[in-house]
Order: sequence, then structure tokens, then C-alpha cells
Amino acid sequence: MDHPGWVDCDRWVDLSGRAAIDAEIREGIAHLRAAHGVNEGLDEGVINRFFPSLEDLRLEPGGPMLSDWKTILLKKPGSYLTNHLDAPAQTTPWAAAFPRLMALVASLPFTQFGRVFLIFDDEGSHEPIHRGPVPYQEFLWIRTNEDKRFFIHDPDTAVDHDITAFVAWFDQARFHGAATPPPGQVHWSLRVDGVFTAAFRAWLHAQIPPLSSEQSALVPYFEQGLDLSPAMPTLAGLKQARPELAPSRS
Repeated sequence: MDHPGWVDCDRWVDLSGRAAIDAEIREGIAHLRAAHGVNEGLDEGVINRFFPSLEDLRLEPGGPMLSDWKTILLKKPGSYLTNHLDAPAQTTPWAAAFPRLMALVASLPFTQFGRVFLIFDDEGSHEPIHRGPVPYQEFLWIRTNEDKRFFIHDPDTAVDHDITAFVAWFDQARFHGAATPPPGQVHWSLRVDGVFTAAFRAWLHAQIPPLSSEQSALVPYFEQGLDLSPAMPTLAGLKQARPELAPSRS
């Protein structure tokens, strides 16, 4: 892997209020956990499991399909392939607990944004190394402190490339994961899916290797704010359509 697979985007975001946002997130997570319990089975749309993708998207043969980290949806998309679109996404009631964070989200270099979610853990849970089923997506990964260790994993060299920025884009078609936090410590990050501004998209593409033909074919869907469904096979057919996703079992 001749590129670490992620790009530092801190320069595009005003992080001067990071400490206050960090405190707000810590308090908001604690409030939701106290209000709704600490186990699974919370109200639909509050705490959800990671998107259950194909087994071939997991690095560990026979490993868990789902992360034990938990998510709080702040803006819920209509479907996985419309994650980037403002409509039909809907802001959830839980966003009200994070006004500073949502103001930061509104300032990001998107022309529109769909799914917004916090992913967190406070139980020392394992995060399976995995990769996403869509070869190109426009999103930003954000953290407000340096507690969470998140990385891009190179299966050929077994090297982890740590994301050291507070705001980053990464190639989700590459394997990625998070270090297990010590029990009792709360680690979190935020993901915002959307449609990049033309200026940010041009800058980002200048920082990364040339897109593959498969990735390039999806860019117009973001440029025009379109549903990705016509461009993507069904998840059931993804293994056959994209056999290169299947990791080596040797």
C-alpha cells in the first residue's frame, strides 16, 4: 500500500471549539446511557449495531459480523445507499443533546449531508477490522480528542496506519478498525456522510492516488446528489459482482 489510505482534513474545519464539543459529547453519551440503559435493545434509532455487511468484508475469517461498539444516530438516512443525501434523511431527537456538535457538522465542506452518527464504546469492546461495501463515498470522520485510536490496516504487511488528525477522510474500501479501549473509558468518533463541495472534492482528490474506474463511476452520483442504488449491485449480489473484495484466507 503506497498511500496510507486516509487524508488529514483539519485545515478545512474550525476546531477552535473542540474542547467544548468534547465535553458536550461526553455529557450527551452519559445522559443517553443513563436515560436508556447500558445494554442493547434500546429504542430503535437510538443505539444501533454497525451496518451488517458481507462476511467477506471482515478481515478475520469466521470473525464477528457486527461491532460491539454502539452508535447514536443524530441524522438517520433513508437507506444505506442514500447516506449522503439530505432527503430523505431525518434529524433524530437525540441530536438535541449535541447542539455544539451539530453546529460543527453544519460548517463542514458539504453542500448537503445525510447520515450523522456517533460511534462509541465504554465497555472495552472489540471492533472487528472491516471494510465498506461501497468503493467510494463522501464522508468525514471526526474525533474531538485523541483517546480513540483508529487506523487503516494493510493486510499485505499487517501494518496499521493510524489516523492522527481530528478530521479525516479515509478510503473505506480498505480495511480499517479501532483499538479496543480500556474498560471504563469512553472512546468515540463521529461520521458525517454527505456531498462534498466542489472545492473540497478537488482538493481531496489531489491528495490521494488516482481513483479506480469503479470509484470514478460513482463520483457523478455525489456531484449531482443522486441515489447510489442504480450504480450499485444489491448486497446479496455484491460478493459475485466484486470478488476482489474477498480477503485471502491463506
